[in-house]
Amino acid sequence: MELIQHERETSETMDLREPNGAALDSVALGLAMGITMATVVATISAAARLGWGDGWRVLLADVYPGYETDEGTVFGVIWGGVDGFLGGLVIGGLYNAFRRRTELR
Repeated sequence: MELIQHERETSETMDLREPNGAALDSVALGLAMGITMATVVATISAAARLGWGDGWRVLLADVYPGYETDEGTVFGVIWGGVDGFLGGLVIGGLYNAFRRRTELR
């Protein structure tokens, strides 16, 4: 009896727009990637101030405007977060689109 109740609860919480409820939440992926990228940029900035990974800091300064200054760590973290969020959003959207297309076959 408990198994039947569990199956009902599980089916009610599944995303009914997608078969098997297996859609990827693009916004959640974007947030996770944004936070990760912002943390990576902050870590690279801290390491570069200690003399490690200065080449990475220079690379990021080429990609993220405003990052080349001493106060640029804040700009780099913001740019990294936005970059990671948008990347996760695109990857999640593409995954869902390709997944739906292959299920139609």
